[in-house]
Amino acid sequence: MQTQSALNLIKTLSFADSVFIVGGALRDEHLGMEIKDIDLVSFGKNSGLNTAKALKTLFKDSITGPFSVGDPPVIKLRFKEDIVYRNKVFSCKDIEIDITQAQGKLIEDIKRRDFTINMLAFDLKEKELLDPSGRALQDLEARTLRTLPETSPSVTFKDDPVRLIRLARFASVMNFSISENIKSSTKELSGLLEGAPGERLQSEIEKVCIKGRLSKFVKILDELGLLRKVLPEVSDLKGVEQDVYYHSEGDVFTHTLLVVKNSPKGVIPQLSALLHDIGKPSTQEFFPVKNSPPRIKFIGHEKVGEEIAGSILKRLRYDNRTISKVKKLVKNHLRPLNANDWSPKALRKFSRELGEDAMNCLDLAEADILSSYDKEGKIRVNPIPRIRKELKDLTPTINTSPILTGKEIIEALSIEKGPLIGEIKKKLIEWEDEQVLEGKEITKSSAVDFLKSYLKM
Repeated sequence: MQTQSALNLIKTLSFADSVFIVGGALRDEHLGMEIKDIDLVSFGKNSGLNTAKALKTLFKDSITGPFSVGDPPVIKLRFKEDIVYRNKVFSCKDIEIDITQAQGKLIEDIKRRDFTINMLAFDLKEKELLDPSGRALQDLEARTLRTLPETSPSVTFKDDPVRLIRLARFASVMNFSISENIKSSTKELSGLLEGAPGERLQSEIEKVCIKGRLSKFVKILDELGLLRKVLPEVSDLKGVEQDVYYHSEGDVFTHTLLVVKNSPKGVIPQLSALLHDIGKPSTQEFFPVKNSPPRIKFIGHEKVGEEIAGSILKRLRYDNRTISKVKKLVKNHLRPLNANDWSPKALRKFSRELGEDAMNCLDLAEADILSSYDKEGKIRVNPIPRIRKELKDLTPTINTSPILTGKEIIEALSIEKGPLIGEIKKKLIEWEDEQVLEGKEITKSSAVDFLKSYLKM
């Protein structure tokens, strides 16, 4: 039995009130893109709640909700599983339904939307696709982002300034062009973004990261004159010279966009790539060389960058887990660049200290290598594929906790509880690594003997 989309399921339904599918789901269907949520707009007194109740009655425990959020309220439901309806299977799991009760006419609701490509509607009673603006289908075919010709872009963006960021997201993720009337207005409208909620900016950025299009997104923000209002620290990378012996590709901004482009899809990999050199502007130093251009260094930029990255992500309201992971990757992104010289002990230490982020760190380092060109325009030798393989083979044998617990160390050495215990544990893990590499057995007794020798007891 062939599986159909959740959108096709909703299209088969009818409700007592006048209800329309609107917005992004119809756009994505036209473009052949995956649909994550479906927006409905209803007309009539209590029509929003009535529609939600009808869906709940029809699909019972297969759908969660309804619950209301926001002001004006949006009623939300979410499918828990795929649906079998009228002998057909519909792929519905995790699809969200958002229902808004309209206050005016359909044409008024449609024309309040951001871009013409989002102005399609599907009449669930008449089973008919509508293009009230007369431009949606045309602009989808032309792959062009524009506001209504009779509406100034300033009106659209003043109504919701975050639409400026959504503009860059659509252009980067869907590879759409931007109409000239919008391009000519964004720079002067950039001030609207001051004070924009960090959560909403984060939401737009995350959607770009998931698609792996952050490099193009940042470039478009810069071209539109919006980057400094959203990510001023990234804008500050422009014009920061690098040592031509290691970075003939250009300034830090150019290099950063290349690294992001060469990084895997996903929030952590893309954000880490974007922020990996964020500490360079404040650590740039020039060292004179006789009869040659000065050498340029950024000593400690990874540590400075770690703190700057954290402050940026806090401003964008990222959760602590994401902030911690990105900071760790920024701080450690230089370590694998010297992996050719790593001993087995160094590899084990890297794996233990980075933990589940070790592979992400290797991905970031590899993107960095592939985006760095020497004076002759060549990239350096890339050791990461070999290190990645060695790390995969090694990981099952890595211990992150020593053979002795803190309590056992205190009892065996007759010492008091305190910061020294943490230092002893680290030293014990290093000793255990050496024992493994030498093929020696590790026992609690031998561990105690080592610690007594180490502490000269």
